[in-house]
Amino acid sequence: MGRHIHGNRPPQASDSALKPDSALNKYLKRVVGSRRKTDLLKYELITMLLTNFPGAAGLILRQKIYPLLVGHYGKGTAVSRGVTLRCPNRLSLGAGSMIDDGVFFDIKSDAAAVTLGARSQIMHGAHFETGYSGHITLGDD
Repeated sequence: MGRHIHGNRPPQASDSALKPDSALNKYLKRVVGSRRKTDLLKYELITMLLTNFPGAAGLILRQKIYPLLVGHYGKGTAVSRGVTLRCPNRLSLGAGSMIDDGVFFDIKSDAAAVTLGARSQIMHGAHFETGYSGHITLGDD
């Protein structure tokens, strides 16, 4: 008991997380949009703290911090609370755009993208789903 035969080490909790098909790697690829653990930490902290932060303070904080997460975040863009971002590095929000509560950006892979032109207004509950290689583009205004 407690001995290791032929120098084998006991399985580590992190072993399964290192496999390419592990749940963590699938989450990184499908939700975060990157396999880097630093991007996971950034994504988790920003979305946990800001996604549902209410009021004007939430709008201002998202306006200042979401550019760290989103591929392109145009000047004067406002994102309301409850907006879901999957693979946010593949999302481009044009200048002066307004994203209302509960909008869902479901970008499924690094081969897909959503691009919103300047001054776009996306209303409550809109759902953008790209599939694994699709592109959604809305022009200005």
